[in-house]
Amino acid sequence: MIGLGTIRPHQICLITGSSHLHCLLTPSATSAPGTWGAYRGAPLPHLNFAEGGQSSTGSLVRWVRDMISGDGEKVSYRVLDEEASGVAPGCDGLVALETWQGSRTPHTDPLARGAFVGLTLSHTRAHIFRAILESVCYGTRSCFDALEAAAATAAAEQQQSSGTDSAASSSKSNEVVIAGGATRSDLWLQLHADITGRTFLLNENTDGPLLGCAILASVGAGIYDSVDDAVENMVRRERRIEPRAEARKVYDRLYEEVYLKVRPGVKSVVHALAELRGGASSSVGEERAFWGGEHNKLGLQHGNGIRCRKWGKKCLGTIRGGSMDESLQQSDATPRNAPIIISPSLLASDWSDMKGEV
Repeated sequence: MIGLGTIRPHQICLITGSSHLHCLLTPSATSAPGTWGAYRGAPLPHLNFAEGGQSSTGSLVRWVRDMISGDGEKVSYRVLDEEASGVAPGCDGLVALETWQGSRTPHTDPLARGAFVGLTLSHTRAHIFRAILESVCYGTRSCFDALEAAAATAAAEQQQSSGTDSAASSSKSNEVVIAGGATRSDLWLQLHADITGRTFLLNENTDGPLLGCAILASVGAGIYDSVDDAVENMVRRERRIEPRAEARKVYDRLYEEVYLKVRPGVKSVVHALAELRGGASSSVGEERAFWGGEHNKLGLQHGNGIRCRKWGKKCLGTIRGGSMDESLQQSDATPRNAPIIISPSLLASDWSDMKGEV
């Protein structure tokens, strides 16, 4: 985050790759269902940030490319981008849901699955490819909205308790610093801007971790007096991708009237499919029995009525804001439905080293 120059409250950065990671800096700690954090004292001691995540983004685009290509030579992304650029916003009535590997933010649902809605015989591979690109951007917009809604709620509560009234504390960011694989596609960059309605900023140096290390080293070596000064001098913006007004109008309607209705519309169906899927080693019912029975060694909460038991020496129910207090370990007297907050990065980590990740 430091290497991307996102070091001030209300700034947003988007890290893209096989998945998307969304980070919002806030002046006070914020948390809400479907978002993770707040992480206090990060990325700098006086800051907090909350994160959201999409499980299938770049990995989904690659999957579609490979499916389209078949067993022969892979179609290049450049060719697919060029073909998709010729399709109008909305893909002639085709909308996709990008949750191929479950949903993290804003609705955490490991059983969520992807979908195409509106397919006809007139749709081509260009329509399918563009629909996937658009679906990821719809999901990104949903994540941004959830993170900022949580921040606004926290700001309002803080103002109420302190008796202050500061509009700036709940302001919305209209700019997003983006890095990672999605930046290689001009089409996808533009779709991110059009669908979210925000300006996307691309840095000259897109290797955020490397530049962040250099920034901190420059402060430690005395080259700059502060991280703020180092960021001001070392992080340079290369491009601004602005949302196009006409495209944004189309996407606003598609997002509000279609995309937001698809997710809840297919939820019961995909959950039923999870019960019936062929070739699976266990059904959802068996999984629930596993989580609720003596095999629940991790003690994770899985649905109503299952309390969080000890995991190692500490309880997962106390993971919140980056701290784990042993004095708060679950006991029989502890409420059974205490919330568990686990970072999206954990969900994609090697479970064999999960304790190390925490």
